[in-house]
Amino acid sequence: MVERCRKQNIEFTGRQAWLGRIRQLLAAQLDAAPGLEGLAEQMNCSARTLRRHLKDSGCSYQELLDELRFERAKQMLCEDQLPIHRIAELLGFSETASFRHAFVRWSGVAPSQFRP
Repeated sequence: MVERCRKQNIEFTGRQAWLGRIRQLLAAQLDAAPGLEGLAEQMNCSARTLRRHLKDSGCSYQELLDELRFERAKQMLCEDQLPIHRIAELLGFSETASFRHAFVRWSGVAPSQFRP
């Protein structure tokens, strides 16, 4: 029983390390997110392996990308005085309307309403 717990702990720690590295790579490239294939290449693995690791962590590539974009968007809206169209660009959205739509989906309010 103790040995099984140790093994599960090692597996959990390994998954968290993978997820941390993936988050770090994506967060550094939000303006031009690499896509699943490109991210897998940066992680030195296949896209299938990356997908499996993400699934084991309970998320998908798109969910993780959305989470990171939403976190950064909230930070920029609260701390910076950048125009919304510039925030959209910095987060990798080709259109401001796409960013606005995504932000409403994530938060329930428009970016302009979220700003303090």
